[in-house]
Amino acid sequence: MSYQERRRAERFRVNVDALWESSTCQRKGTISDISTSGCFVLTSPQIQVNEAIEIGIKFPNGKDITLSGEAVYAVEEIGFALRFTELGERERRFLHRLIDSARKNLAQ
Repeated sequence: MSYQERRRAERFRVNVDALWESSTCQRKGTISDISTSGCFVLTSPQIQVNEAIEIGIKFPNGKDITLSGEAVYAVEEIGFALRFTELGERERRFLHRLIDSARKNLAQ
């Protein structure tokens, strides 16, 4: 995926705590920006490019959601970029609500 392809979807700054898991480890992180196609996770990455990753987000009301994707690139000691894959309707609705909320916060 080229730089231009990564940037086709508008990105929004967020601050969402998450728990991510790969085939080799599980760690806490913070989603720092998000779009309909992916996100960037601030964490101590120990991942490989193209590795399958699942990110779980737990809400204060006790509900949770899992977003599946694959690592696009990692920045040592900072985090990694994730491209979403296999999103169902529930996950797409969640992303659109989160992005709408970030867009409204940006406008204020």
